Amino acid sequence: MFAIMLSLGLREGECAGLKREDIDLEKMELHVRRSLQWSKLPGEEQGRWIERPPKQKSYRDLPITDTIRANVVRHLARRKREASTTKGWRDSGYLFTSVTGAPLHPRNILSAFHALCDAAAIPRIRVHDCRHSCATLLHAQGADGFTIQQVLGHSQISTTRRYTHVKPEVIKPVIVAVDSALSDLKRKRQEEALKKAAATSIETAKPQSGMIQ
Repeated sequence: MFAIMLSLGLREGECAGLKREDIDLEKMELHVRRSLQWSKLPGEEQGRWIERPPKQKSYRDLPITDTIRANVVRHLARRKREASTTKGWRDSGYLFTSVTGAPLHPRNILSAFHALCDAAAIPRIRVHDCRHSCATLLHAQGADGFTIQQVLGHSQISTTRRYTHVKPEVIKPVIVAVDSALSDLKRKRQEEALKKAAATSIETAKPQSGMIQ
């Protein structure tokens, strides 16, 4: 879920509202068609899930990378195992759910996201900030403002959007570039961790001064 939000800039509700049919693994496309929100309406004692259309002009079709496809395939396999082994599992129809098949509550999404931030030793940010990160990464890879707007589903540059459309084959190169940049960063962090571990091991192996050889 977070890989999709970071790479494609989906809003939290848009990602929570994804269904299996919204991701075409053959055509390598993701379709944003709805947003799922947890709301407590006036006069109600209990909150409830409300499925809404995306924000204005936010219906969009986005290409996915091989990395995103692999993540989705692994996720579907894990869901299948959970469905067969978890007592009381019920299919809510959504792609990303709890271990019992229920939609993901925003509180639990934030908790999981902050756990990942802590594991990566980076500051805790809002889940929504993944959209800012996505926009920044796209820009850093050379994407123009209109292409970024198409990826994020913003309603700005309204006149341009009314007459111009960015095809998936135009968007895909910059999304692939972001995927590559994230992979390079992960590899560099792993290399740094290995170097640090090796240096620590060598330092530990050195004889201490004053010790009998």
